[in-house]
Amino acid sequence: LGANEPQADAELILMLCAFLADVGLERLSVELNSLGCRDCRPAFRQALTDFFASLDQTGLCEDCRRRVATNPLRVLDCKVPTCKELTANAPVLAEHVCEECREHFTTVKSLLDAAQVAYTLNPRLVRGLDYYQRTAFEITSGEIGAQTAVAGGGRYDGLVQALGGPDVPGVGFACGMERLVMLLTHCPVSGPDFYLAVLEPRAVDQALLLAQGLRQRGLSGEVSYSAGSMKSQLRRANKSGAKLALIIGSEEFDKGEVLLKDMEGAGEQRAVSRERLLSMIAVSGVEGLLVAALPERSEE
Repeated sequence: LGANEPQADAELILMLCAFLADVGLERLSVELNSLGCRDCRPAFRQALTDFFASLDQTGLCEDCRRRVATNPLRVLDCKVPTCKELTANAPVLAEHVCEECREHFTTVKSLLDAAQVAYTLNPRLVRGLDYYQRTAFEITSGEIGAQTAVAGGGRYDGLVQALGGPDVPGVGFACGMERLVMLLTHCPVSGPDFYLAVLEPRAVDQALLLAQGLRQRGLSGEVSYSAGSMKSQLRRANKSGAKLALIIGSEEFDKGEVLLKDMEGAGEQRAVSRERLLSMIAVSGVEGLLVAALPERSEE
């Protein structure tokens, strides 16, 4: 809220694309349009009204026949094939926006180009609510074949005022959580970076704190909260799919160490202090840690 600069629009799209990629979605597509502002959009609305007045509206679906009078922009967004065909030659919003809106949209596109985020201009993307202005976008995924909409949004400059508040600009998006979960079920799931195996009951609390330190440095992992035998703990580590097993037995607990075991290579293992483990992770990440702590791995 409060930002009317085009950089805010671009930042939001970049953030959303990064989030969707981080959770595992691939084959993402961004569709982009400018809806103009409250000053220039009335002229486009009138051009649309004139276009529909000259059209045989009996071919439009029932919803679109109603929208012609109430919100003609929504007709452009209809997915019914006959409606899409009848409106193929409708006026284009980009030809009616004011110079300020045109410059705003040009900056958004330039920033996405600079960030190497591919997008498609879709003049039929209008979103459904009147408070949208200028930038509108939709992100789809081809994860399960046909492109499926995952999220959409844009500039909400009229929203706060429509709710009875001051005229405050803003930009935002909505994400379909059920659809996102459905798409993620088709994505490959990688195992955690580490599994922290506890053999010594006294070490459970320290294991939890160590895991927290590793997560703060960007790693993902699981912790065994109940001590068990080496065999049972490694079985759990293997089942989790972790790249690395971190083992704390009675000897490691007394020395302030952790036993590192490579779960993806030949099973090499080596003891390091907890402090060194955290510093190595901070510098090299989990792959660098495996090479630094287990030299045999670098020779593979």
